[in-house]
Amino acid sequence: SAASDVYKRQADKFAEDLIPIVRDIRENRITSLGGIAQELNHRHIQTRRGGHWYASSVKNLLVRIADRVGV
Repeated sequence: SAASDVYKRQADKFAEDLIPIVRDIRENRITSLGGIAQELNHRHIQTRRGGHWYASSVKNLLVRIADRVGV
């Protein structure tokens, strides 16, 4: 549907905007899902829905990024 297409585009854009941040976190040797979640929360970066990051939400983010451009 048109609404789901809009949601997907918004989610893709949000994920793409986080690529440089995720790269920076990984370059600082933080590579576990939980570690990345902790660092995103420490940097006060909220999820797309305004919540806190968890290992599962980081996993979903990384899958979306990998599907789009790779990281």
